[in-house]
Amino acid sequence: MEKLLTRFPEGNQAHIPIMLAYHLGLRAGEAYGVRWKNIDFKKKTIYIEGQVTYNESIKEWVYYPPKNDSFRTINMDDELCDLLLREKARQE
Repeated sequence: MEKLLTRFPEGNQAHIPIMLAYHLGLRAGEAYGVRWKNIDFKKKTIYIEGQVTYNESIKEWVYYPPKNDSFRTINMDDELCDLLLREKARQE
């Protein structure tokens, strides 16, 4: 994990998906599919309702429901919540 964080530090476009996968055990596509509307900062939860997958037939990245209909709400820790709040503020 230390090597990943050195290669993809905070501010890098891959950092947030890596941290979502690490903290929540998400699949890569699910981590890239998390949207701000899926995050409840007050309850410190993230609702998984989709994933990003490359569609070969149309040659584009597409948002799909999660594999095996694995819709779920996951609790996040303070460290991840703080990171996401910083990223949201940066994007705004």
